[in-house]
Amino acid sequence: MSRVRRTTRLAAPAKSGSRVVPITAVSSRSLRGNRYLVPMVRRLAPLAAIALLGGCADVCQNTAISSSASPDGHRQAVVFLRDCGATTDFSTQVSILRNARSTTGGGNLFVADGGSASAEPTAHGGPWVEVIWQGPRRLLVRYDSMAEVYKQQDQMADVTVTYEPVRR
Repeated sequence: MSRVRRTTRLAAPAKSGSRVVPITAVSSRSLRGNRYLVPMVRRLAPLAAIALLGGCADVCQNTAISSSASPDGHRQAVVFLRDCGATTDFSTQVSILRNARSTTGGGNLFVADGGSASAEPTAHGGPWVEVIWQGPRRLLVRYDSMAEVYKQQDQMADVTVTYEPVRR
């Protein structure tokens, strides 16, 4: 069986004082690529997707600094250090959790780092933060006034939160 190669003739744009020269186009079969390329791409595409999505995983680590139970014992205010690697500062964060839970992800209540204001870092690396329960549903969060605050929730579930920046 003989193969017939179909080609299309295109004309190159004419230059002044020159004649039109026909250009032979590449066959449509060769545009589909190498016969090994398509199966290889089909095999590698899922691996590439996994590698790209794997880069979105949470690479941060949380280290508990202190924990304070509410007066009724139903909640914990947890102060923790969040370290997300060499390209970011340590941040001090606060989460209110139901008892017997650990911190995962970022703080759900308060997030601050040393920022450009140069808050004095504590021994754990982030700015100073302290939590004080003032009642079963009232929490006071005290923090270094030089810290750069990124998140400050006034209400979390049924807990009302007040904040007090402290000059240290």
